Amino acid sequence: MSSIREVSRLFEFRTPVPGQFYPTVPRYLRLCLFRDVHNAHELADAVAEGQFHAALIRPELVFDSFHVRYAASKAMDLADSHLMTTWSVTSELVYLLYPHYSVDDALRTFGISGASRNILVAIVDDEGGHGMEEMGALINGRAVPLEELDQLVALDELQEVYALTDDELDLHDYFLSIVILEKLRAKFNALNF
Repeated sequence: MSSIREVSRLFEFRTPVPGQFYPTVPRYLRLCLFRDVHNAHELADAVAEGQFHAALIRPELVFDSFHVRYAASKAMDLADSHLMTTWSVTSELVYLLYPHYSVDDALRTFGISGASRNILVAIVDDEGGHGMEEMGALINGRAVPLEELDQLVALDELQEVYALTDDELDLHDYFLSIVILEKLRAKFNALNF
């Protein structure tokens, strides 16, 4: 049986050092998809109480893991610049996945609920995977490869959240991913003045 560290995926970003043009520092995002989760209610309560340094995201609303990586990169940039709208990098990540400006709606829409059976966990700066292993120990479910994400997407909910037209939904996956990314970029650009 594979460990959580082996099943999860690590992504590296190069973020600029605030106030300097060329130097960059490595930042990391670790993602792991959990299916058949049976304790989402207690996990949702713990998230609401701020017990985790992780984003617990509804994978049904994540069309492409690149969208989470984009939101994480922007959340890290905003945190480094002290310009976040929310109180933590992980809540900022969830907020930046939502195409509108309400933090409460973003957390309610993209965050897990007690009825969630699948969870996408995102942890910033977990290069070694210890944080994901700790989260995995708390989640009563199966850690599965991130490639299973596309099996969970709820296109009807995605269409509603991102105000996608029927023509946009009919696009090839690559182009639909770009349409959603452009909606996220438009929000970030508006937030970033």
